[in-house]
Amino acid sequence: YQAFKREMERENLDAEAMVAAISDDTIFLTEIDILSAWGGVKGSPSDLLKIAQLFMNDGEYNGVQILEKSTVKKMTTIQKSTSGEKMGIGLAWFLGKDDTGSYVEHAGGGPGIHSLLRYYPRKNIAVAVTANFNDYNSDFTASSFAELARKNALDQ
Repeated sequence: YQAFKREMERENLDAEAMVAAISDDTIFLTEIDILSAWGGVKGSPSDLLKIAQLFMNDGEYNGVQILEKSTVKKMTTIQKSTSGEKMGIGLAWFLGKDDTGSYVEHAGGGPGIHSLLRYYPRKNIAVAVTANFNDYNSDFTASSFAELARKNALDQ
């Protein structure tokens, strides 16, 4: 309970008001309205991978063009500020590199939840990670899964 309480306090939430009962190792919460992610996106890792398929297929999913190819390109290309300086991010997507290669990713979360979608364009690998806690290394997790997928593809 103390870890839960610390996490809620970190998020400026009233843990006492959220707890209906405590029994051994279980905390029973009162009915609360969990805030949705910015923009209201909620889903499973499988749902996140459908978004990755949009990147893999130039904005197309199941034969339907959802995003224009030019939009996908903007999302996966470093954008410039109004003063012309490179910002290190695509259109709402962060760009990075690890041992598997260059990637595009977006992550988010809230109290006790976290998700990350990472896509490696040159490798055609996507990784979706969701967790019901915040204290884990999502970068290491995504990189590890991507490296496993890359090695598996080489073995095929």
